[in-house]
Amino acid sequence: MIDTVLPMLKLNQIISLISDAGTPTISDPGFDLIQACIENNIKVCSIPGPSAVIGSLVSSGISTEQFSFLGFVPRDNKTKKIFYERISNSRETIIFFESPKRIIKTLKDLQFFLVDRKVALVRELTKKNEEIINDNITNVLTNLEKREKILGEITVVISASTSKNLAEISDQQILGFVKDLEIEKLAISTIAKLVAEKYEVSKRRVYQLIIENKR
Repeated sequence: MIDTVLPMLKLNQIISLISDAGTPTISDPGFDLIQACIENNIKVCSIPGPSAVIGSLVSSGISTEQFSFLGFVPRDNKTKKIFYERISNSRETIIFFESPKRIIKTLKDLQFFLVDRKVALVRELTKKNEEIINDNITNVLTNLEKREKILGEITVVISASTSKNLAEISDQQILGFVKDLEIEKLAISTIAKLVAEKYEVSKRRVYQLIIENKR
């Protein structure tokens, strides 16, 4: 619809992007329209409305002081593993979306990482069949596996890790040492290995930071 909408906007017509569930552009293709408008110097006004991310967080009973929203769980295994590690090492509340068809598989994958952490599964928020399950991940899984069918889009809220074994090293510190090693013209994999050993952090985390900061 972008090619249809842009000419109308350029003629100063007002176009509204409205959703009947949640906020448009949050893990939603409406984001592409916003980008197109900005690239064409078209003013975009946002009128706040219901958001599954914030609504679920508030209802979860899990800390709202610091949180990250990770969108939908990735499909490919490599990216999914990084996604799970991000949740495992998080020092802040994590929120993500998942479909009812994949929620049990996702929670089973995460079960290993989230032993004693609080989990809130929020389903059909603000609708007739609204449901919020607050428990540990094992009990949430047991609850879902007893059901014949799971319906509705799902938001998952997970408490921060309190493990004292996690290295409290910032991305900036890691990238600072990476910069020093890059002068030696070492391979990225070698740099990631050396930095991970120095700071006792995940090699995958270091590698991902290097790649992201080269874009």
